[in-house]
Amino acid sequence: MIWYLFLQIFGENKFELEVIEQLDSPCLQNETAIWYLPGPVTTREQNQLMRLTEYVEERELHLIPDSINCFHSFEKPSLLLVDDNNDLRGIYDLTIREVDRAMVEIDLLMTLQNE
Repeated sequence: MIWYLFLQIFGENKFELEVIEQLDSPCLQNETAIWYLPGPVTTREQNQLMRLTEYVEERELHLIPDSINCFHSFEKPSLLLVDDNNDLRGIYDLTIREVDRAMVEIDLLMTLQNE
């Protein structure tokens, strides 16, 4: 986040969050959210999911469980970052590294949306 702001002020900002694909699902609500695709998880993965849940709530976003299998083509368990245009911006598993990456990319997306 600091690098993003530094480059925004003093240089060329090359931090962008690419659109992976445009999603077309009746489940989408045209809001920035993290979708959780449930599946069997270990205790370690459950801890990461709880950590991400707290992080998302602090930013007043939603962590939405895919309880009716809207995203059947994605591996489970996983997390999807979807923006308010229903663009898929990130796919993450429940490892520490991937949840950390999701947190950074959530902040980056929120910053880009507020510009």
